[in-house]
Amino acid sequence: MNYILHYDIAGLVIIVLTIVCLALRKKRIKLVATELILLLICSALYNVLDISTALLLKPNMSRFYNLCSFLLFIYFIVLIIYPYFITVFIQKMCELSYSKFLFMSPIIVIFALLCTNPYTHLFYNVIREPYTYVHGPLNHLPYLLYAMSLIYVITISLIHKRLLGKIKVITIIVTMFISIIVIALQLIFDGLLLTGFMISSIVLLFVLIYYFSDVSQDELTGLRNRVGFERKLSELFYFKPNPDYIFGRLEVYNIQDANERFGHEYGDMILQSISEQLKKDYETSNRACCRLGGNSFGILLDKNDIQNTPLNIHLKDLVKNYNVHNDYVISIYVGFCPINQEYATDISGIIERADFALSKVKGNFYKNIGYFDGEIRKEYERQKDFEKRLWKAIQKEEFKVYLQPIYDTETKKCVSAEALVRWIDQNNVIVPPNEFIPAFEANGFITELDMYVLDHVCHILSNWRSHNRPLIPISVNISRVDIDNPDLVDNIVQIVDKYQLPHDLIKVEITESAFNMNDSLIIYTIQNLQNNGFIVMMDDFGSGYSNLNMFKNMPIDIVKIDMIFMKDIERSEKGVIIVTSVVNMAKMLGLKIVVEGVETDGQYNLIRKLGCDMIQGYYFAKPMPVDEFNSLM
Repeated sequence: MNYILHYDIAGLVIIVLTIVCLALRKKRIKLVATELILLLICSALYNVLDISTALLLKPNMSRFYNLCSFLLFIYFIVLIIYPYFITVFIQKMCELSYSKFLFMSPIIVIFALLCTNPYTHLFYNVIREPYTYVHGPLNHLPYLLYAMSLIYVITISLIHKRLLGKIKVITIIVTMFISIIVIALQLIFDGLLLTGFMISSIVLLFVLIYYFSDVSQDELTGLRNRVGFERKLSELFYFKPNPDYIFGRLEVYNIQDANERFGHEYGDMILQSISEQLKKDYETSNRACCRLGGNSFGILLDKNDIQNTPLNIHLKDLVKNYNVHNDYVISIYVGFCPINQEYATDISGIIERADFALSKVKGNFYKNIGYFDGEIRKEYERQKDFEKRLWKAIQKEEFKVYLQPIYDTETKKCVSAEALVRWIDQNNVIVPPNEFIPAFEANGFITELDMYVLDHVCHILSNWRSHNRPLIPISVNISRVDIDNPDLVDNIVQIVDKYQLPHDLIKVEITESAFNMNDSLIIYTIQNLQNNGFIVMMDDFGSGYSNLNMFKNMPIDIVKIDMIFMKDIERSEKGVIIVTSVVNMAKMLGLKIVVEGVETDGQYNLIRKLGCDMIQGYYFAKPMPVDEFNSLM
């Protein structure tokens, strides 16, 4: 009875924990649901049968001879087929075709059914007098079969480690190694009786490996996620060194609007329906599909599929059922990239190229498929070359900080300055900001550039201080990309504190477009900056879609009116009315006002008449190198 308490009841507890784990992750059970359920059933049966026969095999329980014999017969059948289900589970997880090895277990089960009876005693014998259990000649066969299964599983885990990932491979190998040791001990020392606990433990470990470690399946759709897809591609390319595939990045173009109009449940339904169609069409031995994230999917096809499959029709089939109220249609676009030998191993690069082809057709009413070839390839290569130039320019400090003075409207004294970045390449050619800023925002370099400018601004202020020059605040621009960085404020504080400067000497300019992003995040960032003593400005107000709620919700200190308002304002009565309204509104909210783009005497007089606080523009001074600014001051 101690054996029952110590091992088999512990095994049943582990099975319960396994079921709880599956219940918590029920969305991920789709891929291997049948195999896991069969593993659980086998584990539960083993434990129940082991406990039952242990209770029945007592000296005073001989009347249960026939029942005990039957239960032991079922017990051995479970032991024989258990390795089969473990191997199927691992092979399905590795996405392999089933091995011939797997047919051994059913054959042995049939053999056992035909041969095992109270007279042959191949696996066991229950003796009436004295009432006891005796091993048969094939008693150890299930354990040997189990050991063979373990060795096979270790082999395929090593072969397909790219697909499984390091965590799964290591855990499987360690688990199998322990299992082999336990089986060996079981064969040597019959009294250990550890099998029930071992089998149940392995089931739990498999569940934990698959559902909690190194997850490679998308929870909403059941498809692979990006990690799983990259591993699948790596696996395919490894066994096919000269790939003849084409990758497609598929995007549901206006699903965000659908979420807002009809709710996220509707958007999720669309994604799930598209996933089912993709799985049906593109999930085969030489194809694959995944959800890359959000509203984006990936499909891997053989190049012949593009020629033989009417892909446009497939795409139309995907979306034809998503009309709502006869006035709303979901659009789907795809960018294809052929996988050449030169970058077959660069899976991220393949996805990036397909995304570039997708960007050329996204939103197009007449065309929903783009191919990474011809001019698109040339344009991509030009962009990558430009990005390489950008990176080298940062390393060689080809980016120079220019300062544009900001003047008090009444006194015409320089009270501040804005730091602007200029790229002067090795040939002394100035590259316009509208060429490199968008590229920096697209590839993520913009954050490094912004911090680069801030560091140079702090160096300028520190230099002024060491030469006893008057200190005036300098504003630095922060990109909307920077707002997503959770360490943004800490990085700014660290740079400014490195030069031991008062924080109010730095004004942080955040462009208007950033205020249309995540309201809670931008508000938190602004308040964090202000709590650290920095002055926050809204830059370029009026350059985009201006939402007046910004003024109500955003705790900014200064609003900077975009130069677009100054264009032809001397001849535009409506323009004067708009500028006057914006200025009066900002004043009533207690905000200071900077007007940029002032270039004429007439514009200056109008701004001065409206009572704006500060002016920036060519009327007073253009952006200039730091040495020239020092002379001006």
